[in-house]
Amino acid sequence: MHLVTTDERARHCPDCGTRARRSKGRRVTRPRDLSVGGRRPRLVWAKRRWRCDELACRRRSFTEPVPPVPPRKRLTRRLRTAAGAAVADQGRTVVQAARDYALS
Repeated sequence: MHLVTTDERARHCPDCGTRARRSKGRRVTRPRDLSVGGRRPRLVWAKRRWRCDELACRRRSFTEPVPPVPPRKRLTRRLRTAAGAAVADQGRTVVQAARDYALS
């Protein structure tokens, strides 16, 4: 499954909120998600890198964020939540939950 970001808010700098006008290209990430129908989906997200042109802002560039996949994370929030719930609510050990969800 190939993902594309269409949310206009993804162009705004996370530090200063300025709307980016210039792209620095794309960065391909492959976030992991929960299995669907017993099979793990392969997600490929070519997210854009943006330049922040605000002179007062310390951040020079940033990538498009989306709520299901936080910046600099390799797992979706759904997968992280499910693995955490397996330990906290279902009484599994960390090793068991990692094995069940194919995590390291």
